[in-house]
Amino acid sequence: MPETKKEQFVFTLIMAFVMVSFMASYNVILRIGISYQSFLVILQKGIKEYICAVPIAFLFSSIASLALAKNYCPQKQMKFFTIYISFFTVMLMVPIMTTIVALLDGFYSLSLIDLLGRMKNNFIFALPIQIFIAGPLVRFIFSYIREPNR
Repeated sequence: MPETKKEQFVFTLIMAFVMVSFMASYNVILRIGISYQSFLVILQKGIKEYICAVPIAFLFSSIASLALAKNYCPQKQMKFFTIYISFFTVMLMVPIMTTIVALLDGFYSLSLIDLLGRMKNNFIFALPIQIFIAGPLVRFIFSYIREPNR
């Protein structure tokens, strides 16, 4: 896990990239299926979403999620602290990013019910991806970057 501000910056950049890649792919495939066209749409959407996600990730992942995890993780369960951080990150990022992506895609007339349905689908996908795939993958990449001579 990152220990300095610089390490936190690099870690968040990598995590945002991985999660945006997964979530953009998931949402595009849900809407248009798997095809060559969907790959192009994922690339286009992914770049816009990454630019929006990075500052939000710094604000919420770095500050709010960490504070919530410190507040709610019992001292005797500190071995699960990264899971607490992952959980709170997803809880904060999914509603914000789902709303921003809907606005970026031009769904200004999207009903609240449709938006909540998208948030539900994104939460169901994002939490396991964050805990079981993206989190371990990014921590592995980060540990390799931090200590390449291992």
